[in-house]
Amino acid sequence: MIRTFWLRGISPRDNASIGGQVLRFWRKQGYRVYQAQGLGTNAPNVFASTRRDDFLIALEPSTDGSLRIGDTSPCLWPDGTAPPGT
Repeated sequence: MIRTFWLRGISPRDNASIGGQVLRFWRKQGYRVYQAQGLGTNAPNVFASTRRDDFLIALEPSTDGSLRIGDTSPCLWPDGTAPPGT
């Protein structure tokens, strides 16, 4: 399962600060940080995973300067199989 959330109302000039805040928070939570690029710019990319359940998480810029946070779960279906059409 993948979820993406757009960080609305943030000016691209604030992206550098947001990228640093996200990186510090994820490290404080004990997440494994795999990549942290573009920090100090308006296009930060931070990729990590949670230790307890191995969710992949990312902060990424879009072409218009907006930031998005996304996650990807290890995909466990309640009954063990994917619903039809997925």
